[in-house]
Amino acid sequence: AGYSEDKKWDVQPSVKKSVAPANPKGIAGMAAAVIEIDEQGQVVSAEISKTTDDSFSDPVLEALKKWRFSPAKLDGKAIKCKIKVPFKFTS
Repeated sequence: AGYSEDKKWDVQPSVKKSVAPANPKGIAGMAAAVIEIDEQGQVVSAEISKTTDDSFSDPVLEALKKWRFSPAKLDGKAIKCKIKVPFKFTS
């Protein structure tokens, strides 16, 4: 839930392993990243699309490198896809 899709698929990618990002300043806010997932479910690229504080950017990108997904599928085959992943930080 909370994922937006940029292309159609039959089965959306699902998170198998997630790592929470650090909150270096201990402040509340949010960040959103757009990530590309390959056919193996690896995160191959990630960029911050929106953030309330720049201090969230690096921890989010570092955490996303460790995420693993079950890849999206189209017609029964694993496909590359891009999704948006939101993060909420609390103080």
